[in-house]
Amino acid sequence: MKSFFIKNTKLLFVYILFLNISCTSDGDDNVIEQSNTEISCGYYNGNTLYTGPRGGCYYYSENETKVYVDRSNCKC
Repeated sequence: MKSFFIKNTKLLFVYILFLNISCTSDGDDNVIEQSNTEISCGYYNGNTLYTGPRGGCYYYSENETKVYVDRSNCKC
């Protein structure tokens, strides 16, 4: 049983090492990463508020543009 655990631990370590190497980025993905960091933070005049990657608080208008509001309105 002990050798089974050691063998599986080694395989897990190799797998994690492989994932770490394969998931590294050279910085070309910054736009994609930033667009996925919106966090829903409450409501403002019936619109869902979001906090962006740099802390801005906004909602989307009817024509899908961002409308920024004071950060105190976001409850995150």
